[in-house]
Amino acid sequence: MTIIQSNHSVLLFASPSHPKSLELEASLRAKVSELAVLSHSEIKNATPGRDGIISFADENGHTFEFLEQSIQLLKPSGYIILYEPLKGRQSSSSEVLSRNLQFAGFLSNVISQSEDYIEVTATKPDWELGASQSIKLGSKKSSNISTWSASKDSEELINEDDLLDETDRLSRPKTKRDDCEVGKSRKACKNCVCGRAEEEAAAAVVATKKKLTLEMIENPTAFSNCGSCGLGDAFRCGGCPYRGLPSFKVGEKISIPASFLEDDI
Repeated sequence: MTIIQSNHSVLLFASPSHPKSLELEASLRAKVSELAVLSHSEIKNATPGRDGIISFADENGHTFEFLEQSIQLLKPSGYIILYEPLKGRQSSSSEVLSRNLQFAGFLSNVISQSEDYIEVTATKPDWELGASQSIKLGSKKSSNISTWSASKDSEELINEDDLLDETDRLSRPKTKRDDCEVGKSRKACKNCVCGRAEEEAAAAVVATKKKLTLEMIENPTAFSNCGSCGLGDAFRCGGCPYRGLPSFKVGEKISIPASFLEDDI
């Protein structure tokens, strides 16, 4: 442990009966200037400003809460040395420990194997948590010249109208009127999709629809191109004069029931 110096103040977290910690405690007391031995549950009672922390964990390993509290006890550039037993250790434990050290704020953690333990060493950054540094900015030179004002060396602005000649002023762009555009007359274009073609078709049907007469009821014939006037509304075209009447045979009088003229309501 060359990282530990004689003038360091060190915290040792371990169980009093831990054989490795008892051996290390005796070695540290002869080496460092100050050593405090605490259990992991007493970390809240520890005083900050330490150069290093050494911790021996049981088979459960070191928790993130312990690492988060440990970094607050260390000086900037302080170190932490963690020992975890190999017996019963899962393959992902080292990865989890390394990630928790980074999340707690430690840098450059190194994992190695020492006897029956995994040894992990990490350091605290060389700045204190929440430290800030002022930045000196260059003084602004006062200027009475407006940001948008033209400088003395700027070129003279050109009037855009001076770029147009007489031909440009008289010319008019050629525009093509759309077939469906409303003008003096409405006319649907060939590929009309705005609905005007359907409106014109419906208007044409209404205009060409023949009016029903008494003669047509007494002696009905096929007046429409489809020839399905006698079959009923389901087969009649839109211009059929018999739409709304019951089905009939051509040449026979249409029989209209008495209830046909009664209101539905």
